[in-house]
Amino acid sequence: MPMVVSSPKKQYELPDEGTALAVLADVIDLGKVETAYGPKERVRFKWFVEQTGKDGKPINLIQSFNKSMHEKSTLRKTVKSVLGRDPGDSFDLETLIGSNARLVIEHNEYEGRTFANITAVIKPEKGARLLTVPKDFVRFAKNQSKSGPSAPGSERDSGPDADDSEVEF
Repeated sequence: MPMVVSSPKKQYELPDEGTALAVLADVIDLGKVETAYGPKERVRFKWFVEQTGKDGKPINLIQSFNKSMHEKSTLRKTVKSVLGRDPGDSFDLETLIGSNARLVIEHNEYEGRTFANITAVIKPEKGARLLTVPKDFVRFAKNQSKSGPSAPGSERDSGPDADDSEVEF
């Protein structure tokens, strides 16, 4: 007799569409990841937005990029938006942790699930209120098990095609 085992697809709480103030809480080196275009070195940003979920905690977004600072890369454009200046061809992404930005968020549906996409990252206005990383947040450590609760991919992972800006909740 067949024994079918499946993993239910969880629909996480989504932030509202539009713009949201956010703080960058973590930068995770994903290493080499298989993509539709072959294996690519990838990096992931974890943002917390000002909006809180039903549990009273800030909602988080995950944004993944190819690990490249090429002048046309999405990562370089995002870093430039956060900094307000061009980062150049080499940049330490860890220095961005704690940075604030305005995220433009859009919702999209794919295979019956709704995803939130970060369509733009904008430097906040001068004098704007700033967010801090939640005190109880623990950064992902390279030595954590990839199946652990805070491992990349175990929560609010990239969307169905894992492109540079699609995020799932």
